[in-house]
Amino acid sequence: MKVLKHHKTIVIDDVLVCTEVKPGDSPIEKVEFYYNNKLKFIDNEKPYQWRINKRSIRKHPIKVIAYDEKGRTASDQMDFRSINIMLKR
Repeated sequence: MKVLKHHKTIVIDDVLVCTEVKPGDSPIEKVEFYYNNKLKFIDNEKPYQWRINKRSIRKHPIKVIAYDEKGRTASDQMDFRSINIMLKR
């Protein structure tokens, strides 16, 4: 991964999306991962991460939503350009 000026990110190969989730007064229930605005993965256990292994040569939005046991949410998102022609198994 290489971070360029103006916070543009280009990723070569597959992508491991890692979150830094800090629970407040209630434990984390789940973390949802959205790719191109579609829910693709739900993680219920630490370290709350998802590996994206899709063919790509363009820009993609990634959004992550964390839910605590009281139903409160926190989210973050970013766009990145991905170049991945050969899929890993």
